[in-house]
Amino acid sequence: MQIVKMKNLVSPCFLLILVTSCFYSPYADEYLTEEPRIEDVVGVYRFDKQTVNYNLDKNKIRRRQPTIIIKADKTYEIKEIPFFRVSATGEYNYLNGVTRKGEWTLETVGSVDYGSRGIKKHWGILLDSAPDEMNYAGLLGENKANGIIFNYGDPDEGTVMIFRKEKN
Repeated sequence: MQIVKMKNLVSPCFLLILVTSCFYSPYADEYLTEEPRIEDVVGVYRFDKQTVNYNLDKNKIRRRQPTIIIKADKTYEIKEIPFFRVSATGEYNYLNGVTRKGEWTLETVGSVDYGSRGIKKHWGILLDSAPDEMNYAGLLGENKANGIIFNYGDPDEGTVMIFRKEKN
């Protein structure tokens, strides 16, 4: 009889652990969840870090000076942004640095579930002529954009590339 009681106790606990340990991006607390003003998105964003491919030398990327320039006229320019493509084995391989120009629009790129506080939209930008893997860029920040995040694969895994906004 006690074994049955213990088994009944273990199942809900296991389910609680499973639910609380999954479905959470390690960067979700940084996602911009209030619609930003255009002027708060505009700026220059510099490469900060990537967790897409740990075999890639961080200094090699930094020397190329990857930059995203978001302009008030709704155009953008990306310079030497690391481009990763998933291989047949499921690994992301660095191909090269991408440089493009195009137009951007402010959009929601997902949502964040805060449990009892509800679900909030994650704001980001659509980069119209960027490679498909880089079209949707999430914004980071509390009230104003202070970073751009590209998620690769399942956001819960934390496979990202992050750019931080230069201070004016």
